[in-house]
Amino acid sequence: MKLFNELIPLIIAIILLPIIGCNNKADDKIILPAAAVRIIHGVPGADSVSLLQSGNKIAVNKAYASLGDYTALAANTNFYSVAINNANSNLFTTIINFQPSVKYSLMVSDSFTTAKIKYTLLEENLPNIPENKAGIKIIPLATNSNPIDMRWRDSINVASARSLNDFVSSPSLYDYAQIDSGTGKISIRITGVIPSADSTIKRLQGGKLYTIIIKNGAVSNSPKMTIFQDN
Repeated sequence: MKLFNELIPLIIAIILLPIIGCNNKADDKIILPAAAVRIIHGVPGADSVSLLQSGNKIAVNKAYASLGDYTALAANTNFYSVAINNANSNLFTTIINFQPSVKYSLMVSDSFTTAKIKYTLLEENLPNIPENKAGIKIIPLATNSNPIDMRWRDSINVASARSLNDFVSSPSLYDYAQIDSGTGKISIRITGVIPSADSTIKRLQGGKLYTIIIKNGAVSNSPKMTIFQDN
C-alpha cells in the first residue's frame, strides 16, 4: 500500500502529460499582435478621425488635440485609409508598413477640408530619462496661430518658433527634450510676443515622459496646451 501511495503522483503526472502537451501546442499557434498604432487628432471641427483597412475601422480618436489609445495589430504592409466623422468616403488611401514590435502615432492634422488634410506616421521611441530629468515632446497642432515658444519656469527655453507640422520636414523635432524635473510653470507664447498665451503650474516627475499638444484657442493667436504623461 505504501508503494502504491508513493506512485500516485507519478501516475497522475503521466495521465496529465498529453493534456499539458496539447495546451502548449495550442499556445504556440496564438499569433500575438506585433505592432500598435494610435491616432493624434489634429483636425479642428472634426468629431472623429479613423484609420481603416479594407473598410474596417482599426483605430479611432474622437477628441481634437488628444492622443488616442493604442490599438494592437499584426505587423504588415498594406493599404490603409483615413476618414473623418465616420464618413464613408476616405480622405486618402496610402500604403503603410507597420513593423514588428513598434508603436506608432498617426498624426492627422490641418484644417477641416479634404484638400488640406495631412498625415504623418511617427515611430514612438520612449527613451530612458535620468531620475532628475523629465522628457518633453511638443506637438504643435494649432491651425490659427503663429509659431510659438515654450518656457519652463519662465527662464528655460524648451522650444522656439514651433508651428503646425514642422517636424514633418525635421523629424528630430519630435524627440523628447530633457529638462529639470520638479514643480514649475510651463508657458507658451507667440514667438516675439512677451505675454503668455497659456500657462499652468505642473509637477514633472523625474524619469517621466510628457507630450504637450498645442491646439487652437478661441480666437487666432491664442493657442492652448494640453499635457499628457507617456509612461
